[in-house]
Amino acid sequence: MPGNGNTGSNEGIYVYTLAFTIAGTGTGVVTNSVSISLTISADDQYSIFVNPSGNGTTLPTGTAAASGTSAWNNTTSVTLQNGTNGYNGNSQFKIGTNYLTIVVDNTNSATGSSSSTALNASGLLVYQVGSTALINGNPVPEVGAWLPLAGALGAYGLSFWRRGRKNQLAATA
Repeated sequence: MPGNGNTGSNEGIYVYTLAFTIAGTGTGVVTNSVSISLTISADDQYSIFVNPSGNGTTLPTGTAAASGTSAWNNTTSVTLQNGTNGYNGNSQFKIGTNYLTIVVDNTNSATGSSSSTALNASGLLVYQVGSTALINGNPVPEVGAWLPLAGALGAYGLSFWRRGRKNQLAATA
């Protein structure tokens, strides 16, 4: 993998894009509180953009929602949130498809142009540690919160049906 220096032909820039949807009525910017919490580590430096121009087809421009340098040795917690309802946001989410773009610059800790053509492994670690959304002031539960309840109700209904079926067969015998 290329990645020696932060300019020139051997510069190693890797762009990772994740698309996700925020459902809602209307169009435009989300006016409710939305935040996504991530833990990230990258070799060597990273920038996180929310809904950048180009949506993964070109290098993002503008202000990054978060960034880090010498980031491979330590994981960092990052919260991306919109700037509504009293929050000082670093992101602007919209109704419909949103894009989270992470740009990793694999520099091999070299500044400027480098003539080295040696391969330099790169890395990116990202995992989501939480998300919240308030719609009309009420938290929106994730699907995982409802699945155990639905399973328990289904099991109870099945046992009730089987018990009734067993009693019906005993009465006809």
